[in-house]
Amino acid sequence: MMKVLRDWAENKTDVFLVVGDIVCFVVAFWLALIIFVWGWPDQGLIYSYLPYFLPLFTIWLVVFFMAGLYNRQILMLKYKVPALVFYSTVINFVIAGLSFYFLGFEAVPIFFVSIYFLVLLFFLYVWRTVGRDFVLGGRNRKKAMIIGTGSEVHELKEDMNKNSKNGFIFVSSIDLKKIDVIDVQEDIISLIYSEDIRVVGIDLQQKGVEKILPHLYNLIFSKVRFVDVQRLYEEFFERTPISALRYSWFLENLSMSPHTPYDSIKRGFDVILGILSVSLLLFIHPLVFVAQRFSGIKGSALIKKEYIGRNNNPITLFKFRVSLPDGTVPSLGRFLQKSGIERFPFVWSVVKGQISFIGPYLKENDLEFSKKSDLPFYTIRYIIRPGIWSWSGSENFSLNNLSVSRIFSYDLYYLKNHSLVLDLRVLIAVFFSLFKK
Repeated sequence: MMKVLRDWAENKTDVFLVVGDIVCFVVAFWLALIIFVWGWPDQGLIYSYLPYFLPLFTIWLVVFFMAGLYNRQILMLKYKVPALVFYSTVINFVIAGLSFYFLGFEAVPIFFVSIYFLVLLFFLYVWRTVGRDFVLGGRNRKKAMIIGTGSEVHELKEDMNKNSKNGFIFVSSIDLKKIDVIDVQEDIISLIYSEDIRVVGIDLQQKGVEKILPHLYNLIFSKVRFVDVQRLYEEFFERTPISALRYSWFLENLSMSPHTPYDSIKRGFDVILGILSVSLLLFIHPLVFVAQRFSGIKGSALIKKEYIGRNNNPITLFKFRVSLPDGTVPSLGRFLQKSGIERFPFVWSVVKGQISFIGPYLKENDLEFSKKSDLPFYTIRYIIRPGIWSWSGSENFSLNNLSVSRIFSYDLYYLKNHSLVLDLRVLIAVFFSLFKK
């Protein structure tokens, strides 16, 4: 019976997960009511609360879908699932809170909503980690083969094999540069059967790959799963491989329609937080000015710096002066740089609409660099407003230790996938980085 259930669930993974999530919604609602009243809830209370939550269940499933929680390729990277569940649940909590506040759902106390989401987060975590693996039998890593060439393919294989929380492990690799001397039947097909390989990662953009595709076609009937290596690289490292960049990639992924709800929400967030930050800037400015005088930093408190804004238009931003007349940076300047206060005057430009709080990395003197750079399509990163905080700086690494090409690959990932979930992840990372500093 369990085997039959596992076979069905593996073939209908998305339906299986949706049903499991809905069960979590309902069970968490029931248990939250028991905790809220500290006893068995009566039917009147259930029927008075439940109608408010039923429409939200549908919206929450949409948020889960947008976050990739029903994407099979992402789900193969099991270590990502808990974080995605957490971020998506936080967004759903915000959606519920705003719905109850603006639509006048006074009948549901915010205390109960808070209890409900804490219970729901627990159930979703258990379901998406322990429960899912129990039903699907996914506790053992499936054997996989990778077919491709280049440093990015090698990096993907090495790093994924080191991470024991992935759903599979690469036990074999085929270099497409040697495709002319490879016996496809012996070196690939027979190996897949003999090693019981269940997943094949293949770089579909590489030259020469067409020669082996007809041989791989019949493996579909043997329930071998095929995944695009470049897409797998992007989902695993959360950055876009530079080797994937072609005109077709940009036409497919960056042809964005303007005035989407996301753009409006993000701009509203920028304006509201920007106005609050400008008010704080009026208080900080004179304090920094006095501190600059005591530390020997002369001249005006602010200096102008040239950057690139949306659609590659040059913009001028103000930041706090951090260096002495001879160019050295005193302890105060280092503090302003490390704490991020140096860039605090940028908030005025956020209100003006020149930049955003979250966007592609805002790089100083990037206009000159873009003219000399040999990176393909480098200036496309300014198709949207650059941000004070960026995806490239959100994963606990120092931007000073990243190459320009690596920062560019993170920016491309953000351009392709920017959403409320991704922006929330950046904000949370910024919040925790403040304590680290």
